[in-house]
Amino acid sequence: MVEVTEQQIVGTLATKVMGWSKGKYIEDGAYIADAWYDDQGDFMEWVRDWQPTERIDHAWQVMEEINKSNEQKRHFNTWMLLEVGANAFSAVTPKAICKAATKTVESL
Repeated sequence: MVEVTEQQIVGTLATKVMGWSKGKYIEDGAYIADAWYDDQGDFMEWVRDWQPTERIDHAWQVMEEINKSNEQKRHFNTWMLLEVGANAFSAVTPKAICKAATKTVESL
């Protein structure tokens, strides 16, 4: 079994949950850094700064997006229980949220 890296998890969450795409941020003709863009092409976040596996505020962004879909919400709740056990909602960590969200979008 191939171990998935945190960078791969973050990429999956950004693209499949948040609906973002990765692109280069260019200012005055010069490349600045990689950034996440929404489907309208608007800047959302720097790739290096959006860390839902480490930051609870970013993990909550993922949960809020998943909760917009009843099907995703059902799958997510199941994966959360499997990820952190019966006490899922008292032991929530950014990594647990991100793992459950990744499994949700990969199972649909």
